[in-house]
Amino acid sequence: MFEAFYRVSESRERKTGGYGVGLAIAKQVSTAHKGNIEAQNHPQGGLMVSLRLPLEKT
Repeated sequence: MFEAFYRVSESRERKTGGYGVGLAIAKQVSTAHKGNIEAQNHPQGGLMVSLRLPLEKT
């Protein structure tokens, strides 16, 4: 789910396929900042994505 992909099938709602990079970018950002991202099914339906980043001490 957190890896980039290219969709060539027109069976979905898009007419020309598409790119799936949003969650892959979020994963790279979380890793670069020593954070964490995870996804799970929401109990009432849908997807729940949690992004946690450490606070920087000043």
